[in-house]
Amino acid sequence: MAECVAKASRGGSNSRFSVAGAGRLGSEFVPNSVISGAPVYKHLGFYEPLTIPTTNVPQVPNRGWLPLTFTLTDIGSAIQALTAAQKKVLKFILPPGAELHPFIVEPASAENSFNIGDDTSPARGLFVLHSRFNHSCLPNCKLPDNIQDDTIASFAIRPIDPGEEIVFSYEPDFEARTAADRHSILRFTCTCRACVPGTTFQRCSDLRRQLIRGMNYLIQGVDIDGKRQICRRPLIVDSKLKQAAEHRELELSSIFIYYLLTMALLDSEGLLDHFKLGSLLPCVQTLATLFQTPSNAMIALRAIKQPTAAERLFVGAGLYGQLDSFDRRA
Repeated sequence: MAECVAKASRGGSNSRFSVAGAGRLGSEFVPNSVISGAPVYKHLGFYEPLTIPTTNVPQVPNRGWLPLTFTLTDIGSAIQALTAAQKKVLKFILPPGAELHPFIVEPASAENSFNIGDDTSPARGLFVLHSRFNHSCLPNCKLPDNIQDDTIASFAIRPIDPGEEIVFSYEPDFEARTAADRHSILRFTCTCRACVPGTTFQRCSDLRRQLIRGMNYLIQGVDIDGKRQICRRPLIVDSKLKQAAEHRELELSSIFIYYLLTMALLDSEGLLDHFKLGSLLPCVQTLATLFQTPSNAMIALRAIKQPTAAERLFVGAGLYGQLDSFDRRA
């Protein structure tokens, strides 16, 4: 078991675009079995930053520097400043035989970089090994959202057998998109089990992911793009329910059940990994403490004590249609 780690620099007075990695590239396979939750791969190599000076970079008080655009001249200057070793590594993300020309490097870098910044310090990191991992809508590893010490690392989200390929999902919201939607974003056709057309699993997968998207809308009041749906065929066809979700007027019991159903659907899809569980379960536990009607509070607390997502939903469904004193006070 090993950890796949590469290092990058964050944005500062100049935006940092870092290159990390060396060694065997292409599809990566684990040599030994990996248990769920363990680091997947350790990747050591040089990791010097490629600094791209930016033009028209205004300073925002208390927010650092926010680069607006990179010009091809900026990228060309940055490439020229690289060492021979850095240029060799950078070529790994380019088509075979391609030269380090800004016209070629710019789209390749954009396609293969990872977000390592935040709202106050925007930054992208180019990690050559990670950029070579293939995509799957049913991944066996995940890159956590929280970047620590300017590194990224892949962690197993299910047991991985010896010789199995390391794959992760290229987009975090694919759990709530159908196969056709995912392929239009990827611009290639994934061949994982959830994408093979005409199979029972694929049809059920599309249905589960549509339901997950709908539950997200009811919980958040917006779609996965952060916007309210105003199209003719919205996710939530019940206009009153949709409006109540958008104005945060749904009953506590409904929100509680929507969370439980989301977790059960993710589990059935094979996507309720420890990272996802770690983000959803605290929300459910908090909601359970808000119930003020004793009978409702008893059901909610019993539901969150269940060992599986399906059992939590089965018990929590007892709250369906139940009003709570919390709703009247809210």
